[in-house]
Amino acid sequence: MKKEKRELILDGTSYFAEVEIVEKSDKNNLIKMYSLWNELSSILSKYGCRRLNFPEISELIFCYIYDCWRVNNVPQIKHSSFDCYNPKTYSRIQIKATSVADDLTSFGPRSIWDELYFMDFFPNGKYDGCFDVYLIPNESVYNYPVRSDETFRDQQKRGVRPRFHIKTGLIKPLKIKPIGQYNLFEL
Repeated sequence: MKKEKRELILDGTSYFAEVEIVEKSDKNNLIKMYSLWNELSSILSKYGCRRLNFPEISELIFCYIYDCWRVNNVPQIKHSSFDCYNPKTYSRIQIKATSVADDLTSFGPRSIWDELYFMDFFPNGKYDGCFDVYLIPNESVYNYPVRSDETFRDQQKRGVRPRFHIKTGLIKPLKIKPIGQYNLFEL
């Protein structure tokens, strides 16, 4: 993985930020991260603890597959809440992931993105390296009824952190198909 300062074009404006570029030579380390995460999560489960969250690893895997850059922050922007950047399309990418059957996904009240991807690392009901990637339509998220009287957009306007189940709330009812189905061990 390389860390470099790169130009990001966001809404037609040029910014410079330090990005992480995942290279093809990082594949073995991604597999090792996944395997160590799985091992530690399994041990924690034996003690009645929850499995560890998966965000950092999922972002790196996404960047590896789709040739995007991981972005931790853009210094010139006060609230740069996106995870990755596509240098070909100039898109801010938000990654949400799950490693359990029924996700509960949360968003920051100031989260912004051009493209939202959901990665399901438990599509077969086991931890075998398989995962599905979904592109989630933005308007479906913003208009999602988080409560009976409030949409996702309403909660963001109030400065509240919206939470809902992407799999059962959007993917299944809207019949969203994965844009990719992978096995980390076979990339």
